[in-house]
Amino acid sequence: MTPTRSDNKRILSLRLSQPIDEELLAAVYADTAQEELSLFAWSAEQKAVFCLMQFRMQTRAYEMRFPDAECYVIEHEGQDVGRLLINRGHDEIRLIDVALLAKFRNNGLGTILLEDLMEEAQAARKSIGLSVLKTNLNATRLYEKLGFRSIDENQTHIAMQWRYRKEK
Repeated sequence: MTPTRSDNKRILSLRLSQPIDEELLAAVYADTAQEELSLFAWSAEQKAVFCLMQFRMQTRAYEMRFPDAECYVIEHEGQDVGRLLINRGHDEIRLIDVALLAKFRNNGLGTILLEDLMEEAQAARKSIGLSVLKTNLNATRLYEKLGFRSIDENQTHIAMQWRYRKEK
């Protein structure tokens, strides 16, 4: 994946996460969970403890399922704005997780990240696979707009795939 891309006035870069980034990555996780947490009458401290526990469980589950995955911190104009977790397999690049802090969503950064990943996949002649929550309508619409197609679903998730274009 291209480590840096300039698109109009936006600049994104990726850096491999380090143990020192755990607090940042946990904060990104907590930020993405705010809508769900608003359903509970918990104190801010209870929500923080719950999010940290969930983040650590999710991280361990991803590490067990995708031991070769790479976790990146997404930077925008020098500021940490999210995380990207991908696994590069032989035939497929698996987009395990992408998350942006709320104030950086809906401004084209996710599109830039996905287009860069699609360029990498096209060059390597690989498909991109992902799973998205059915309730995450914004992400689903973005994936569909970029050419991802639903290939399966269960009660909670939609499995989607983008296929590289075969050269003529």
